[in-house]
Amino acid sequence: MIAQPQFDQLREGAKLKRLDNPNAAHRYFRTRIRQDIEEFWIVALTSDKKVIGSQCLFRGTVDHRLFHARDVLRFAMLQNASSFVVAHNHPGGDPRPSEQDVAV
Repeated sequence: MIAQPQFDQLREGAKLKRLDNPNAAHRYFRTRIRQDIEEFWIVALTSDKKVIGSQCLFRGTVDHRLFHARDVLRFAMLQNASSFVVAHNHPGGDPRPSEQDVAV
């Protein structure tokens, strides 16, 4: 199941959040990713690691989601990002990478 578009884009003049370390990224995604269903998110960053925008690219079932690398790259390119961070959750609570995680 492909996620319905959910996009956070910052308006001109808004204070941009910096995601310059893993803890900052965790705090950012923690408020966005649902806990009851598997989601795959991307956040586009400027060259100094400020957030340009973010989007839930894929939403799956309790234990499965579809993933397409081209959609990740498309979002980053359309945002004119210098870099990006991706994140996804494990609704079952087991933080270990699945076989599919490792394959990707």
